[in-house]
Amino acid sequence: KCCPICGKYLQRDLTRHLRIHQEIGRFKCIFPKESCSHKTGYFNRPYDFKKHLLHCHFQFFDYNATKLIKLSEKEEQIGVCLSCGLRCKAGYWLNKHVLCADCPEKCPIL
Repeated sequence: KCCPICGKYLQRDLTRHLRIHQEIGRFKCIFPKESCSHKTGYFNRPYDFKKHLLHCHFQFFDYNATKLIKLSEKEEQIGVCLSCGLRCKAGYWLNKHVLCADCPEKCPIL
């Protein structure tokens, strides 16, 4: 299959590929605009959204953790919430402190 927008040849999942061409993504950064360096704050894929959150709003204690490629490996690393100072594993930070709608551990900034 060939993408009608960029001409890239795809062996599978043209629908998923077409999402990268959307102007406004399905996932919006939930942090205040002044604390987010991303130009739009919108992301088309959940993986890219979570990578953004960890890269811009969480600081790993071990610098080498930023070089890990797999999100699952990054989620096991310890760091700090740049908004409120909570120290925890990145996976806990994502799922209980940032992305959970009604968790008692939710970041007070959000």
